[in-house]
Amino acid sequence: SGTDAANLAHFYAGSCYIKLDDNANAIKYLKDFNSDAKQIQQRAYKLLGDASADLGKNADALDYYKKAGRHFEEDQASSAEALFLAAYLADRVMKDQKEAIALYKELKEKFPRTQQGFEADNYLAQLGVYNVN
Repeated sequence: SGTDAANLAHFYAGSCYIKLDDNANAIKYLKDFNSDAKQIQQRAYKLLGDASADLGKNADALDYYKKAGRHFEEDQASSAEALFLAAYLADRVMKDQKEAIALYKELKEKFPRTQQGFEADNYLAQLGVYNVN
């Protein structure tokens, strides 16, 4: 323990446990992972969000998705995907419209040229932000 190899092993083990649908172990290993490589850390946060959501830990999942979406914004595709997952979770699962609206607006503002950025308007309209009348 305490080596770079051991740290990276936590990431790989967590990723493998997600593939095996053992989300509790995935969370255990991914929480022990920490990296200065922003892309990899962003991926770890997203995987933590996925595992938490699968276990019904929606508040934790929301936090991890938001971390992933804001951790390395230079990777617009991954950041937009994570923010979209956060917004969708807040809207459809947690029924927190205020949080969902804020996240969809953030997504649209920060990543307007991504697929999720284009789709944000549709979800904002469903939430009553835009009136057609």
